[in-house]
Amino acid sequence: SDISIKHFPQTDCPKQNSHQHIKTNCSFSIQQSNDIRKMNRFTFFCLALYLSNTAGFSAVKKAHTHSLDKFVIGTAALAKKDNPELFLDAAYERGFNTFDLARTYGGGESERIFGRWLAKHGGKGSEARQNLYIITKGGMGEDKYGDPNRRRMTLESLKKEVHESLKSLDIEIIDMYMLHRDDPRIDVGTIVDWMNILIEEGHIKAWGVSNWPLDRTMEAIEYAEENEMVPPTSNSPQFSLAVPEVPVWPTTVSLSGPEELSTIEWYKQNNIDLYCWEVLAKGFMAKPDLWCEESVDREALNRPVVIGSDDWRLQRIQKAYCTEDNYLRRSLATELAENHGLTLAQISTLYALGISDNVKVVLGAGRAEHLDELLQLQHLELCNVAMNRLTLADETAGPREPVLITSGQFFD
Repeated sequence: SDISIKHFPQTDCPKQNSHQHIKTNCSFSIQQSNDIRKMNRFTFFCLALYLSNTAGFSAVKKAHTHSLDKFVIGTAALAKKDNPELFLDAAYERGFNTFDLARTYGGGESERIFGRWLAKHGGKGSEARQNLYIITKGGMGEDKYGDPNRRRMTLESLKKEVHESLKSLDIEIIDMYMLHRDDPRIDVGTIVDWMNILIEEGHIKAWGVSNWPLDRTMEAIEYAEENEMVPPTSNSPQFSLAVPEVPVWPTTVSLSGPEELSTIEWYKQNNIDLYCWEVLAKGFMAKPDLWCEESVDREALNRPVVIGSDDWRLQRIQKAYCTEDNYLRRSLATELAENHGLTLAQISTLYALGISDNVKVVLGAGRAEHLDELLQLQHLELCNVAMNRLTLADETAGPREPVLITSGQFFD
């Protein structure tokens, strides 16, 4: 039977402003509380499960809730790790088999590191290669940040990038190749034609898009079906508990927030997987005290900065995520995490997984212990009340209603 985790009784838990981080000193209704301090994290987690019931703002334990292929190991910062191949070993040994790469990550270094690591495990044709699902992205050329005025992609430039990725990864075929950004200057039908050429030539097994708006994705599927071609089967948008107020990065697309639930449902009904990036909102939804409201210099968010600089990155991140509603969402998620013996990052990940069955989370785990924390989530999910309160940034909301869409909802 399902076992849920509920709030433990609390005493003397003064709260700060509801939009600030809630730092609670919870008193648990368990005898010999001194023994709890001696328990390791896993023991406390199991005890929390045992003592809970199914009511309220909770997480629920269920068998076989999330398969490991829903946890995608991101590699954007792989080249910055002290021992990236050791980290890849740790992920593979724990059963993680889906890896998200891109030609732009580390100027191509992430792909090269991954290729060297795979070669040590037998390379092409090895058991390791057969067990892996390799995603990589391209189509941006030399552009690093999503410049809408970058040099326009051509079939020749796209093929060149694909061949460079194959060489760096040292593999014969890419399992899923995504276009890292949309380029509305190029007709959708032309792009579908090009991607099918890559499939026919044996370079990629399947293709998808990243940061594409819904209307262009729909158009691509319709064109492919009308011409008996292979349609895109995935999209990679930003999605997190923290709803970005503005695009986090240039020419990116977000599906975060209650107004996007019907769009996510459309993707589900059309068998499009969503590989969601920045699920932890660059740490905002992983560290309860990161960028507290009083520490954010609002005036600095609009000052001129150099594109690509650390100031530019911080400015874009804070402008997107450091909003009143997001601080409330973080407070609610932090409280939920503390009362369940989980971390804020775990609650944030469960939230993303709970949005829809077609959602996969792309996470750039920093250390091996972070991988272990992900493994704990396979048999957990947030209840409807928790999902709805977090979605709406409303600490009094009830259960989430089913999302219904009509056939003409997305068309004029």
